[in-house]
Amino acid sequence: EEHKEFLKQTLESYEDFAAETSDDIDSRIGVASANIRVGQIQKMLGQSKQSKEAYARAIEIYRELSNTNQDDLDLQYKLGAALHSLAVIETRIGNAKEGRAANQEAIVVMDKILEADSNNLEAIRGKALACHSLGRTYYAVEDDENALKEYRRAEKMHEALIEKEPKVDRHRYDVARLQVDLALAAAYLRKNDEARASYVKAIGIIKQLIAKEPNNENYNWVYGVLLNDFGVYYKRIKQYAEAEPYYFEALQVRKKLAEFFPSKIEHQVTLGGSYLNFGNLKRILKKFDESIEWHEQGIALLQTVLDRDEKNVYARKFIRNNYEGLAEAHFLKQDFKESLKSWNAGIKNNHPDFNLNDSGHDTRFPLRRFLVLAHVSDKGEPSAFEISNHMLNVKESYLPEANYYLASIYAQKSRTAKTEEKQAEMRNLAIEKLAAALEKKMTGNRVNAIHWTDDAEFHPLKNEPAFQTLLRKYPKEDKD
Repeated sequence: EEHKEFLKQTLESYEDFAAETSDDIDSRIGVASANIRVGQIQKMLGQSKQSKEAYARAIEIYRELSNTNQDDLDLQYKLGAALHSLAVIETRIGNAKEGRAANQEAIVVMDKILEADSNNLEAIRGKALACHSLGRTYYAVEDDENALKEYRRAEKMHEALIEKEPKVDRHRYDVARLQVDLALAAAYLRKNDEARASYVKAIGIIKQLIAKEPNNENYNWVYGVLLNDFGVYYKRIKQYAEAEPYYFEALQVRKKLAEFFPSKIEHQVTLGGSYLNFGNLKRILKKFDESIEWHEQGIALLQTVLDRDEKNVYARKFIRNNYEGLAEAHFLKQDFKESLKSWNAGIKNNHPDFNLNDSGHDTRFPLRRFLVLAHVSDKGEPSAFEISNHMLNVKESYLPEANYYLASIYAQKSRTAKTEEKQAEMRNLAIEKLAAALEKKMTGNRVNAIHWTDDAEFHPLKNEPAFQTLLRKYPKEDKD
């Protein structure tokens, strides 16, 4: 809270400066610089809309001054850097198209500088950062091929800077940060060797940097991200024994950050994310009690964050997802009443007022809750109208999950149907939806994973010949 208040006080000073209207070039550069600082502080405060507006004001000034002072490379650089900052915000708030345009313009500006001065190291770095950010705009819309292309382009420039300035640590830090995204894109494209190499390379770099500055917040932050993501990678390819130590080390790093920087709420949030990952991993390993314990720790921690800042989107997402994991663990223990309680809490934390903008959860949570409810009571099952409405609001990439849960609901309805004819109709619908889910899962790289065999032993259709046929056709080892 003290850090937040300090930022607010600093923001007021810069806002006053940014409001000045002098016409001379030095004053206008000063106003643009003040707007950049305003944008940076508002970004730290989570005020993305205001941050975007501040960057846009700075860009307007820099662009006008650059047009009339085209030989001033410092002005050109300031324009390119401001465009990159705007692109980061646009991408963060879901405007990938606008973020891409800003990054592409930033790259054009940096190229103009390099045409005039090919050894301008700041422009080389500025272009590399813009290419990295451009890659993220492609990744945001699941265009992993182009994302990886831009990440590789950025990597070459950063490596060139290391050769030119081997003693400058920020170049190595830039490379390490880049590897986080490069590895993710490579993993989604199933380029597993490249993904592993990127993680190993980045972790090696960050360890060297931390050895020099053990308490550097940024280094430890990226180290925690790398360890966590490497664990996620191993979990995705079902090498769970390899995932667990990376999750554990990430948890220790994040605990250290939360203790050393108690005023920085983001460290509490990412620690809650680590509890979430541990809980999910333990559930996959069928250690349901341990899974429940990890999720409950995450929920308790993240609730303290939301008590301080109820609009924190990441804390809200992580607490919602911890409730999801908790619900699934209780479900697999066949404690359906506790599972239902957790789904209800998850849905409460997924309320539209929180602006989480996550259509997959908007659909999956009600559908999964309906499935659990069918185990608890015959009452409250979804009507065909409700199911249709949920299906209409699902993005294509989430249709496999929606069909899977619909199949489970129809299977439950087959149990409670009063006539044999109705029972057969519901069973046939269930098999049809399940087959549709699994067939769709086999296409594309980033369709949501359905680990459908994880709870096959509890599935209402498990004794149906058609279900057994699907198990043989789509075995677990082919899913990721």
